[in-house]
Amino acid sequence: MEAMEEVRSWFEKLGLPQYADIFLSNGYDDISSMGMLDESDLDICNVETLEHRERILARAFDSSLDALDSINLEVNELSNGDGEFKVNDRLARELDKKENRERTSL
Repeated sequence: MEAMEEVRSWFEKLGLPQYADIFLSNGYDDISSMGMLDESDLDICNVETLEHRERILARAFDSSLDALDSINLEVNELSNGDGEFKVNDRLARELDKKENRERTSL
């Protein structure tokens, strides 16, 4: 399934398909970004109805738990013996996208 269609499906499963286009047009174009939604994201996308906000954030929380199960953390040993956790590239890209959206909405 194409990434944008996964986002549309995500909103359809919530019973809120009317929000898919606004989220997609604001850069939420990958299903992994849905697990990182917070109140500011809902403000950016003009989700004003309290019930809709609660449903979206509850599903976002569930999605973030699902993502945690699939994130691959690797321990890299540094030459001095200290361990460093390295988050996979996909998560890092999604965090960058979220920060960029927040900066552009200010």
